[in-house]
Amino acid sequence: MKRYDAVLVHVRTSSDSDFELANMAQDSSGIEEFVLSDSFRDWVLNGVGDEEWRKFLESNPDKKKELKVAREMLLSLRFISEPRPEGNKEKTLGRFRDTVSRRSFVRNFVRKSLRYAAALILVGGGTYWVSTLSPIRQAEVVVLPKIQLTKTAKAQYKTLLLPDSTIVKLNVDTKLSFSEDFNVREVTLEGEALFKVKPNKDRPFRVKTFGLETVVLGTEFNVEAREGNVSVSLFEGKVEVRDTVGINAVALEPGKRFVSGNGTFGYIDEYDYMEVFGWTNRVIKYNQEPLRNILKDLERTYDVAFKVEKSVNLDKTYSGTFELNSLNFLLEGLLYTASSKSVEFEFMSKKRVRIY
Repeated sequence: MKRYDAVLVHVRTSSDSDFELANMAQDSSGIEEFVLSDSFRDWVLNGVGDEEWRKFLESNPDKKKELKVAREMLLSLRFISEPRPEGNKEKTLGRFRDTVSRRSFVRNFVRKSLRYAAALILVGGGTYWVSTLSPIRQAEVVVLPKIQLTKTAKAQYKTLLLPDSTIVKLNVDTKLSFSEDFNVREVTLEGEALFKVKPNKDRPFRVKTFGLETVVLGTEFNVEAREGNVSVSLFEGKVEVRDTVGINAVALEPGKRFVSGNGTFGYIDEYDYMEVFGWTNRVIKYNQEPLRNILKDLERTYDVAFKVEKSVNLDKTYSGTFELNSLNFLLEGLLYTASSKSVEFEFMSKKRVRIY
Protein backbone atom coordinates (compact mmCIF):
# COMPACT_ATOMS: atom_id res chain seq x y z
CA MET A 1 0.00 0.00 0.00
CA LYS A 2 1.36 3.42 -0.94
CA ARG A 3 2.24 5.89 1.78
CA TYR A 4 0.23 9.12 1.76
CA ASP A 5 2.39 11.40 3.84
CA ALA A 6 0.60 14.56 2.77
CA VAL A 7 -2.83 14.31 1.18
CA LEU A 8 -5.30 17.12 1.88
CA VAL A 9 -8.23 18.75 0.14
CA HIS A 10 -8.73 22.11 -1.53
CA VAL A 11 -9.39 24.82 1.04
CA ARG A 12 -9.45 28.48 0.15
CA THR A 13 -10.84 31.31 2.24
CA SER A 14 -11.02 35.06 2.19
CA SER A 15 -9.28 37.07 4.89
CA ASP A 16 -12.46 37.34 6.98
CA SER A 17 -12.52 33.55 7.49
CA ASP A 18 -8.89 33.25 8.56
CA PHE A 19 -9.88 33.49 12.22
CA GLU A 20 -12.23 30.51 12.00
CA LEU A 21 -9.62 28.34 10.35
CA ALA A 22 -7.04 29.36 12.90
CA ASN A 23 -9.37 28.14 15.67
CA MET A 24 -8.93 24.61 14.32
CA ALA A 25 -5.38 24.73 15.66
CA GLN A 26 -6.25 25.91 19.16
CA ASP A 27 -5.11 22.63 20.74
CA SER A 28 -1.69 22.91 19.12
CA SER A 29 -0.79 26.54 19.62
CA GLY A 30 2.92 25.80 19.94
CA ILE A 31 3.08 24.10 16.56
CA GLU A 32 0.90 26.78 15.00
CA GLU A 33 3.25 29.51 16.24
CA PHE A 34 6.15 27.80 14.51
CA VAL A 35 4.29 27.23 11.26
CA LEU A 36 3.06 30.82 11.07
CA SER A 37 6.50 32.25 11.84
CA ASP A 38 8.21 33.80 8.80
CA SER A 39 11.65 33.05 10.22
CA PHE A 40 10.72 29.41 10.89
CA ARG A 41 9.44 28.90 7.35
CA ASP A 42 12.57 30.55 5.93
CA TRP A 43 14.68 28.19 8.00
CA VAL A 44 12.80 25.01 7.05
CA LEU A 45 12.17 25.79 3.37
CA ASN A 46 15.20 27.93 2.47
CA GLY A 47 17.85 27.06 5.05
CA VAL A 48 18.02 30.63 6.39
CA GLY A 49 18.97 31.17 10.05
CA ASP A 50 20.51 27.82 10.99
CA GLU A 51 22.56 29.32 13.81
CA GLU A 52 19.64 31.23 15.36
CA TRP A 53 17.39 28.18 15.43
CA ARG A 54 20.16 26.00 16.83
CA LYS A 55 20.56 28.44 19.72
CA PHE A 56 16.78 28.51 20.19
CA LEU A 57 16.69 24.72 20.58
CA GLU A 58 19.56 24.80 23.03
CA SER A 59 17.72 27.38 25.13
CA ASN A 60 14.29 25.71 24.77
CA PRO A 61 14.75 21.92 24.74
CA ASP A 62 11.09 21.46 25.73
CA LYS A 63 10.08 22.87 22.33
CA LYS A 64 12.03 20.27 20.36
CA LYS A 65 9.09 17.92 19.84
CA GLU A 66 6.69 20.67 18.71
CA LEU A 67 9.31 22.12 16.39
CA LYS A 68 9.94 18.71 14.83
CA VAL A 69 6.23 18.18 14.15
CA ALA A 70 5.87 21.66 12.64
CA ARG A 71 8.92 21.13 10.46
CA GLU A 72 7.66 17.79 9.17
CA MET A 73 4.27 19.32 8.39
CA LEU A 74 5.85 22.11 6.35
CA LEU A 75 8.07 19.73 4.41
CA SER A 76 5.31 17.23 3.71
CA LEU A 77 2.87 19.68 2.13
CA ARG A 78 3.15 21.11 -1.36
CA PHE A 79 1.56 24.42 -2.20
CA ILE A 80 0.03 25.17 -5.59
CA SER A 81 -1.09 28.59 -6.78
CA GLU A 82 -4.61 28.34 -8.22
CA PRO A 83 -7.63 30.59 -8.87
CA ARG A 84 -9.98 31.23 -6.03
CA PRO A 85 -13.00 28.87 -6.03
CA GLU A 86 -16.47 30.26 -6.50
CA GLY A 87 -18.86 30.56 -3.57
CA ASN A 88 -18.76 31.92 -0.06
CA LYS A 89 -16.76 30.62 2.88
CA GLU A 90 -19.61 28.38 4.15
CA LYS A 91 -19.76 26.53 0.82
CA THR A 92 -15.99 26.24 0.74
CA LEU A 93 -15.80 24.78 4.25
CA GLY A 94 -18.74 22.52 3.51
CA ARG A 95 -16.97 21.20 0.44
CA PHE A 96 -13.92 20.59 2.59
CA ARG A 97 -15.89 18.59 5.20
CA ASP A 98 -17.79 16.61 2.55
CA THR A 99 -14.60 15.67 0.78
CA VAL A 100 -12.98 14.48 4.00
CA SER A 101 -16.00 12.36 4.88
CA ARG A 102 -15.99 10.66 1.46
CA ARG A 103 -12.26 9.95 1.28
CA SER A 104 -11.79 7.05 3.66
CA PHE A 105 -8.12 6.61 2.90
CA VAL A 106 -7.27 10.12 4.12
CA ARG A 107 -9.81 10.26 6.97
CA ASN A 108 -7.43 9.19 9.72
CA PHE A 109 -4.70 11.51 8.46
CA VAL A 110 -7.01 14.52 8.39
CA ARG A 111 -8.43 13.81 11.84
CA LYS A 112 -4.97 13.84 13.30
CA SER A 113 -3.50 16.75 11.36
CA LEU A 114 -6.44 19.03 10.51
CA ARG A 115 -5.37 21.54 13.14
CA TYR A 116 -1.90 21.85 11.62
CA ALA A 117 -3.24 21.96 8.08
CA ALA A 118 -5.52 24.85 9.00
CA ALA A 119 -2.52 26.82 10.16
CA LEU A 120 -0.63 26.01 6.98
CA ILE A 121 -3.53 27.19 4.86
CA LEU A 122 -3.05 30.65 6.29
CA VAL A 123 0.58 30.85 5.17
CA GLY A 124 1.09 33.83 2.90
CA GLY A 125 -2.16 35.53 3.85
CA GLY A 126 -4.46 32.86 2.39
CA THR A 127 -2.97 32.96 -1.12
CA TYR A 128 -2.45 29.24 -1.66
CA TRP A 129 -4.33 25.99 -1.99
CA VAL A 130 -3.04 22.93 -0.25
CA SER A 131 -2.42 20.08 -2.74
CA THR A 132 -5.59 18.31 -3.30
CA LEU A 133 -8.22 15.67 -3.49
CA SER A 134 -11.35 17.49 -4.63
CA PRO A 135 -14.75 16.14 -5.78
CA ILE A 136 -15.41 19.42 -7.60
CA ARG A 137 -12.22 19.81 -9.60
CA GLN A 138 -10.11 17.17 -11.27
CA ALA A 139 -8.62 14.97 -8.54
CA GLU A 140 -4.89 15.17 -7.88
CA VAL A 141 -3.34 12.87 -5.30
CA VAL A 142 -0.06 14.17 -3.96
CA VAL A 143 2.16 11.30 -2.92
CA LEU A 144 5.42 12.33 -1.34
CA PRO A 145 7.40 9.16 -0.60
CA LYS A 146 10.00 9.40 2.07
CA ILE A 147 13.55 9.55 0.75
CA GLN A 148 16.24 7.28 2.07
CA LEU A 149 19.70 8.83 2.03
CA THR A 150 22.77 6.67 2.52
CA LYS A 151 26.25 8.13 2.47
CA THR A 152 29.84 7.25 3.18
CA ALA A 153 32.39 9.56 4.75
CA LYS A 154 35.98 9.89 3.63
CA ALA A 155 37.89 6.61 4.12
CA GLN A 156 34.58 4.73 4.49
CA TYR A 157 33.04 2.07 2.26
CA LYS A 158 29.57 0.54 2.40
CA THR A 159 27.61 -2.27 0.70
CA LEU A 160 23.83 -2.00 0.36
CA LEU A 161 21.06 -4.42 -0.57
CA LEU A 162 18.23 -2.42 -2.13
CA PRO A 163 14.56 -3.49 -1.79
CA ASP A 164 14.66 -5.09 -5.28
CA SER A 165 17.75 -7.18 -4.30
CA THR A 166 20.13 -4.99 -6.29
CA ILE A 167 23.57 -4.82 -4.65
CA VAL A 168 25.32 -1.46 -4.44
CA LYS A 169 28.88 -0.93 -3.24
CA LEU A 170 29.57 2.70 -2.26
CA ASN A 171 33.05 4.13 -2.60
CA VAL A 172 34.37 6.76 -0.19
CA ASP A 173 32.66 10.17 0.11
CA THR A 174 29.51 9.08 -1.73
CA LYS A 175 25.77 9.79 -1.39
CA LEU A 176 22.96 7.55 -2.65
CA SER A 177 19.27 8.42 -2.30
CA PHE A 178 16.07 6.60 -3.28
CA SER A 179 12.40 6.46 -2.29
CA GLU A 180 11.59 4.39 0.77
CA ASP A 181 8.91 2.28 -0.94
CA PHE A 182 11.09 1.82 -4.06
CA ASN A 183 8.02 1.44 -6.30
CA VAL A 184 10.15 3.00 -9.03
CA ARG A 185 13.63 1.45 -9.29
CA GLU A 186 15.47 4.76 -9.32
CA VAL A 187 18.41 6.11 -7.33
CA THR A 188 20.35 9.37 -7.34
CA LEU A 189 24.12 9.17 -6.98
CA GLU A 190 26.80 11.68 -6.07
CA GLY A 191 30.18 10.01 -5.73
CA GLU A 192 31.05 6.52 -6.97
CA ALA A 193 29.31 3.17 -6.75
CA LEU A 194 29.32 -0.31 -8.24
CA PHE A 195 25.88 -1.66 -9.14
CA LYS A 196 24.88 -5.30 -9.54
CA VAL A 197 21.31 -4.87 -10.72
CA LYS A 198 18.67 -7.54 -10.21
CA PRO A 199 17.14 -8.30 -13.64
CA ASN A 200 13.55 -7.19 -14.22
CA LYS A 201 12.59 -6.47 -17.82
CA ASP A 202 9.32 -4.85 -16.78
CA ARG A 203 10.93 -2.43 -14.31
CA PRO A 204 14.16 -0.86 -15.60
CA PHE A 205 16.67 0.35 -13.01
CA ARG A 206 17.74 4.00 -13.27
CA VAL A 207 20.72 5.88 -11.86
CA LYS A 208 20.50 9.69 -11.99
CA THR A 209 23.67 11.81 -11.95
CA PHE A 210 24.18 15.49 -12.87
CA GLY A 211 21.56 15.69 -15.61
CA LEU A 212 22.26 12.18 -16.92
CA GLU A 213 20.32 8.95 -16.47
CA THR A 214 21.69 5.42 -16.79
CA VAL A 215 18.97 2.88 -17.61
CA VAL A 216 19.50 -0.87 -17.17
CA LEU A 217 17.50 -4.09 -17.05
CA GLY A 218 20.03 -6.28 -15.25
CA THR A 219 23.78 -5.84 -15.31
CA GLU A 220 26.99 -4.90 -13.45
CA PHE A 221 28.48 -1.46 -13.94
CA ASN A 222 30.33 1.35 -12.18
CA VAL A 223 29.19 4.97 -12.01
CA GLU A 224 31.33 7.87 -10.86
CA ALA A 225 29.77 11.32 -10.53
CA ARG A 226 31.91 14.00 -8.93
CA GLU A 227 32.12 17.77 -9.44
CA GLY A 228 29.83 17.71 -12.48
CA ASN A 229 31.73 14.96 -14.29
CA VAL A 230 30.20 11.54 -14.89
CA SER A 231 31.63 8.23 -16.10
CA VAL A 232 29.67 5.00 -16.58
CA SER A 233 31.74 1.84 -17.08
CA LEU A 234 29.97 -1.38 -18.08
CA PHE A 235 31.36 -4.74 -16.97
CA GLU A 236 28.47 -7.04 -17.85
CA GLY A 237 25.12 -6.74 -19.61
CA LYS A 238 23.92 -3.63 -21.42
CA VAL A 239 23.02 -0.11 -20.32
CA GLU A 240 21.80 3.06 -21.94
CA VAL A 241 22.99 6.50 -20.88
CA ARG A 242 20.86 9.49 -21.80
CA ASP A 243 20.32 13.06 -20.76
CA THR A 244 17.25 13.83 -18.68
CA VAL A 245 15.77 16.11 -21.36
CA GLY A 246 15.58 13.23 -23.86
CA ILE A 247 17.82 14.66 -26.59
CA ASN A 248 20.91 12.43 -26.48
CA ALA A 249 21.30 8.73 -25.71
CA VAL A 250 24.00 6.07 -26.18
CA ALA A 251 24.09 2.33 -25.55
CA LEU A 252 27.12 0.73 -23.88
CA GLU A 253 28.57 -2.74 -24.36
CA PRO A 254 30.80 -4.59 -21.85
CA GLY A 255 34.30 -3.14 -21.69
CA LYS A 256 33.10 0.31 -22.77
CA ARG A 257 32.89 3.51 -20.77
CA PHE A 258 30.82 6.65 -21.24
CA VAL A 259 32.47 9.89 -20.09
CA SER A 260 30.66 13.22 -19.71
CA GLY A 261 31.74 16.63 -18.45
CA ASN A 262 32.52 20.25 -19.27
CA GLY A 263 28.97 20.87 -20.45
CA THR A 264 29.06 18.24 -23.22
CA PHE A 265 26.94 15.10 -23.48
CA GLY A 266 29.99 12.86 -23.63
CA TYR A 267 31.84 10.16 -25.54
CA ILE A 268 32.56 6.42 -25.40
CA ASP A 269 35.95 4.78 -24.96
CA GLU A 270 37.50 1.64 -23.52
CA TYR A 271 38.64 1.40 -19.91
CA ASP A 272 41.22 -0.43 -17.81
CA TYR A 273 39.49 -2.81 -15.40
CA MET A 274 41.75 -2.09 -12.42
CA GLU A 275 41.49 1.66 -12.89
CA VAL A 276 37.69 1.53 -12.74
CA PHE A 277 36.81 -1.47 -10.56
CA GLY A 278 39.97 -1.84 -8.49
CA TRP A 279 38.56 0.12 -5.54
CA THR A 280 35.99 -2.63 -4.93
CA ASN A 281 38.93 -4.93 -4.09
CA ARG A 282 40.88 -2.28 -2.16
CA VAL A 283 43.25 -1.64 -5.06
CA ILE A 284 43.89 1.67 -6.79
CA LYS A 285 45.53 2.20 -10.18
CA TYR A 286 46.72 5.38 -11.87
CA ASN A 287 47.83 5.65 -15.48
CA GLN A 288 49.50 8.93 -16.37
CA GLU A 289 47.24 10.77 -13.93
CA PRO A 290 48.06 14.38 -12.94
CA LEU A 291 49.25 14.74 -9.35
CA ARG A 292 46.44 17.21 -8.51
CA ASN A 293 43.82 14.56 -9.34
CA ILE A 294 45.68 11.86 -7.41
CA LEU A 295 45.95 13.95 -4.25
CA LYS A 296 42.26 14.86 -4.41
CA ASP A 297 41.43 11.16 -4.75
CA LEU A 298 43.69 10.18 -1.83
CA GLU A 299 42.16 12.87 0.38
CA ARG A 300 38.78 11.14 -0.03
CA THR A 301 40.19 7.64 0.27
CA TYR A 302 42.28 8.21 3.41
CA ASP A 303 40.49 11.21 4.97
CA VAL A 304 43.63 13.34 5.04
CA ALA A 305 44.54 16.85 3.91
CA PHE A 306 47.57 17.60 1.73
CA LYS A 307 49.55 20.80 2.03
CA VAL A 308 51.29 21.26 -1.32
CA GLU A 309 54.22 23.67 -1.63
CA LYS A 310 54.25 26.06 -4.58
CA SER A 311 57.36 24.43 -6.03
CA VAL A 312 55.44 21.19 -6.71
CA ASN A 313 54.21 20.66 -10.27
CA LEU A 314 50.63 19.43 -9.82
CA ASP A 315 50.26 18.75 -13.55
CA LYS A 316 53.05 16.17 -13.56
CA THR A 317 51.62 12.69 -14.24
CA TYR A 318 52.22 9.48 -12.31
CA SER A 319 51.41 5.81 -12.79
CA GLY A 320 51.20 2.74 -10.58
CA THR A 321 48.98 0.09 -8.98
CA PHE A 322 48.75 -0.04 -5.19
CA GLU A 323 46.85 -1.77 -2.42
CA LEU A 324 44.79 0.59 -0.31
CA ASN A 325 46.54 -0.12 2.96
CA SER A 326 49.24 2.22 4.24
CA LEU A 327 49.16 5.74 2.80
CA ASN A 328 52.85 6.04 3.62
CA PHE A 329 53.74 3.05 1.45
CA LEU A 330 51.42 4.21 -1.32
CA LEU A 331 53.01 7.68 -1.48
CA GLU A 332 56.48 6.22 -1.45
CA GLY A 333 55.70 3.93 -4.35
CA LEU A 334 53.75 6.56 -6.30
CA LEU A 335 56.02 9.58 -5.98
CA TYR A 336 59.15 7.58 -6.61
CA THR A 337 57.88 6.11 -9.87
CA ALA A 338 59.14 9.20 -11.66
CA SER A 339 62.54 9.00 -13.33
CA SER A 340 63.92 11.29 -10.66
CA LYS A 341 62.95 11.73 -7.04
CA SER A 342 61.51 15.21 -7.65
CA VAL A 343 58.74 15.23 -5.02
CA GLU A 344 58.98 14.47 -1.30
CA PHE A 345 56.36 14.08 1.41
CA GLU A 346 56.18 14.12 5.19
CA PHE A 347 53.39 13.53 7.72
CA MET A 348 52.81 16.71 9.72
CA SER A 349 50.17 14.83 11.76
CA LYS A 350 47.97 11.78 11.36
CA LYS A 351 45.60 13.74 9.11
CA ARG A 352 47.95 16.21 7.42
CA VAL A 353 50.63 15.51 4.81
CA ARG A 354 53.07 17.96 3.33
CA ILE A 355 54.08 17.56 -0.32
CA TYR A 356 57.23 19.48 -1.30
